[in-house]
Amino acid sequence: MPDAYAASDLAWDVNAYRRARAALVAAGVIKADETTNEILIERWFSHCPPTNGQHLRGVEKQIETIASAKLRAAAFEALKGTPQWKLRDAKSSLDGANKPYDLTERLARKT
Repeated sequence: MPDAYAASDLAWDVNAYRRARAALVAAGVIKADETTNEILIERWFSHCPPTNGQHLRGVEKQIETIASAKLRAAAFEALKGTPQWKLRDAKSSLDGANKPYDLTERLARKT
């Protein structure tokens, strides 16, 4: 979201918004990519993980739409720590899959 839009939503001036965003980045609360105007909330999936396989697939599709390569990679890394992801990997192993789920192809498509 462009800085001016975010600032307007908060009824702040743009510089106040930028200072607040920088403080949140410095505190490790968010990651931000100023080039793509995107923000990733740190530890989101710790508090709001996907609750089932279909939800997990939907989250993956949404992560793929993140324009910032660094934020997209960080979101996928965070998602890999969720119970649903681990459950899927465990099921894949039981089904005879040779290797764990690989995000390399998905990450490369967007870069």
